[in-house]
Amino acid sequence: CVSDLNDTNIEPKLCPSCREPIQETSRSKFVERQVLKLRVKCCNNEVGCSWNGELRYFKSHLKEKCIYSTVNCQHCQTEYQRSKEEEHRLNCDL
Repeated sequence: CVSDLNDTNIEPKLCPSCREPIQETSRSKFVERQVLKLRVKCCNNEVGCSWNGELRYFKSHLKEKCIYSTVNCQHCQTEYQRSKEEEHRLNCDL
């Protein structure tokens, strides 16, 4: 199969499994960088988060900083809002 895919004399290149033409695509680092620079709002903006920033920082904001993100307790598996972590710790059955 690999040799068939690499054979440049076969046009269009067909998938050996489904026999559909294979689309040639390549990732553009320039486009990737431009997309990561796009400014976005936090997905929790409707419940009060005012963060907005570059897309490249969105995941870390949600995972580490957004006080409106939902987190799971490692001990009791209860979901709670990050801003209520102290309250949850007081009530958690450790």
